[in-house]
Amino acid sequence: TLTRSILCNRHNRKQLDLSLSYRLSGLSSGAKLELVQISRSPSVVTVGLQLPESEARGAPNGRILDKFPSTTTLWMVLRKFEAGVAGTGPARNLTSRAVPSADGGDVAGRLYYEIPVLQILEREVSSFTDLQKTLTQLGFNSGNVLIRLSFRRTEEPIEEAMAKIGEFFKSSEDEAPSVQDK
Repeated sequence: TLTRSILCNRHNRKQLDLSLSYRLSGLSSGAKLELVQISRSPSVVTVGLQLPESEARGAPNGRILDKFPSTTTLWMVLRKFEAGVAGTGPARNLTSRAVPSADGGDVAGRLYYEIPVLQILEREVSSFTDLQKTLTQLGFNSGNVLIRLSFRRTEEPIEEAMAKIGEFFKSSEDEAPSVQDK
């Protein structure tokens, strides 16, 4: 069987960008598509990360930009921007944020994990499982993509979330430089 990761669609010998809507794809009505095997070597995708106001300091227009192999996971994209390895500017806290309880009636001083929420085109990515997907798995094999970042408070204490992150992202964490919590 053929898997999506090694296939792409072509029209008139030109590879189609599956991340574009039909209207922007340049296809005519009734166009015939050819399914072909793509190269296994990763291509370069330019990723722009639109930061929320709380993290936008030092970023022109609140965006940071860098190039990544299409085989890079969303989590690694965040970690590299977080460490300042990708893009420009200072280190930021994008993956290990904590906020106090909203109602204050819980255990005094208890902090809850604030998960990164990515808006990619019309798709929201907000689970550890989805953050393990690569740019290719989301349909970005080349070109540019803008990812809007926000944060959502969870009901999970920060200690439990950090343990879960350690399990989910064990292999990728070894490659990423550590960032001190703020």
